[in-house]
Amino acid sequence: MQTFKDLYNIEFFQCFTKKIKVIYPEFKEDAFVGNIMSDDWSELPFKKRIRRITHSLKKSLPNDIEEAFLIIHDVSNHCSGVEYLFLPDFIEVYGIEHFDLSVKALKDVTCCVSAEFAVRPFIERYPEKMMAELLQWTKSSDKRIRRLSSEGCRPLLPWSFRLNQFVVDPTPIIPILENLINDSSEYVRRSVANNLNDISKHHADIVKAFTRKWLRNSGETDKLLKHACRTLLKYGDEEILVLFGLEQLNQTSVESLEVSSSVLIGEGKTMEFSFVLNNNKHDEIKIRIEYGIGYMKANGKISEKKFKLSEKVYKKGKTKINRSHSFAPITTRRYYPGKHTLTIYLNGISYKSVVFYVREK
Repeated sequence: MQTFKDLYNIEFFQCFTKKIKVIYPEFKEDAFVGNIMSDDWSELPFKKRIRRITHSLKKSLPNDIEEAFLIIHDVSNHCSGVEYLFLPDFIEVYGIEHFDLSVKALKDVTCCVSAEFAVRPFIERYPEKMMAELLQWTKSSDKRIRRLSSEGCRPLLPWSFRLNQFVVDPTPIIPILENLINDSSEYVRRSVANNLNDISKHHADIVKAFTRKWLRNSGETDKLLKHACRTLLKYGDEEILVLFGLEQLNQTSVESLEVSSSVLIGEGKTMEFSFVLNNNKHDEIKIRIEYGIGYMKANGKISEKKFKLSEKVYKKGKTKINRSHSFAPITTRRYYPGKHTLTIYLNGISYKSVVFYVREK
């Protein structure tokens, strides 16, 4: 299975050096690739490969930072995709002492390669100046720059370090999110939702207040807010459940939870499970159903991950529900054989659990 780090191979670097030599003919491609492909290259994970490329790029570009940034800007116009994250990384590493130059460079390069990781050290180093800049970016005509203003200041951005000042106090982020709450782009609105979800993990009260303020503003806004509150919904926060029309369930039960007897790890391998939802009282009721897989970890402990199954109105009586869950290898999770658990949640509350066992092919 190919991973992100496998994107970097000789063919990729040959393609990139052709692009950059058109802009900067003095670029020494052999030295650039040679500095990257040292003995430990095959062992480096994706983010460390990015940093290795950044350091090698510095040795091959002019020492003048402004001139180097112009080359980075020009070549970025011919590059797109996660494999080119070393371009904003170059600005992060070598521009941290040059705020004005770097901010302009980050804004320009994100139109081709997202600078959401590269902007974060500038938020840490220059919090007031950088947040003021991000607030201005919310007014950009380019959706990629508007998204950067939200994505870059997420307290818990995956693949990056925490912005601890916003874990403690996320209020400086709120004006940015309010400027983007009704953005015309789904790409931008999704970032706003993810930022709010980050905030909810340490400051549920702030996200609840934000939700109360903006809910029922439009269908798109309601969709955004529901995605923003997904962690609160998963854990059955009563206020959020009520806001989204999910009431407490008094006479509803889960029965006959069953899991396929043989669960294997591998391509095309799935766990099949089924259960009966029994609505004993209501003529009809809106129910959010989730299931949690308790995965066996390398240390022998179980760690649960929740997945949404459905959210809809169920009529009175019994409803048989069937679902399959993949155990095919993915880049973000490694599966281990042994004891696992399956738990069914209704409106955030655990109703029934069962143990099952996973084995390798």
